[in-house]
Amino acid sequence: PAWPEGRANADRTGIADPLSVKRTRCARSSHKDVGYRLATSDGSVFDLGNLSYCGGLNTTVLPSDVVSMTTTPSGDGYWLLIADGSVYAFGDAKWYGDLRGGAWRGGPVPPGSPVVGIAATPDGKGYFVVAANGSVYAFGDAKYSGSRGGLWIDGAVVGIAVDPTTGGYWVVTSRGAVYAEDAPDYGSPATHHLPSPIVAMAAAPH
Repeated sequence: PAWPEGRANADRTGIADPLSVKRTRCARSSHKDVGYRLATSDGSVFDLGNLSYCGGLNTTVLPSDVVSMTTTPSGDGYWLLIADGSVYAFGDAKWYGDLRGGAWRGGPVPPGSPVVGIAATPDGKGYFVVAANGSVYAFGDAKYSGSRGGLWIDGAVVGIAVDPTTGGYWVVTSRGAVYAEDAPDYGSPATHHLPSPIVAMAAAPH
């Protein structure tokens, strides 16, 4: 269904609730966290470097695959996004809502357009979720600045990145088109012949 703006389907029958999933508190390291985390489609999380394991979803019944992950500024937590729009928080990451159980800022959820990416705000007190059709949804202190939902876009959206200076964001399509919302426009490779589709994007830090 196309749910009205600011509302979500609260029916979670037989599906893990983000607020009830067992969470593991990450042990803080005595030195600076370095490394990276990997997430599989079934919700397994792997920590490389000296990062602490904060939990995963591989023992949880999920209605669809994990499609994206983003970390908190401290490195002591992260969010996992699954294709139906549910968001799960681990470690010091807080749950600010999702497309199944919490209000958001943005347009209605388009039927048949899965979510594909999640990106945290610079202070970690919110996040953005983007769907394949370009719709963007803001949670917590994330500032909604518009989206391409309902407009023509050059290819399916595959990722989102947040500008650390403005708090705005960019979304990128598989054809290399980049759309900026309250963020500087640095161009895109969409006018060039790409040897293969774009699959992700990442913003440079401050």
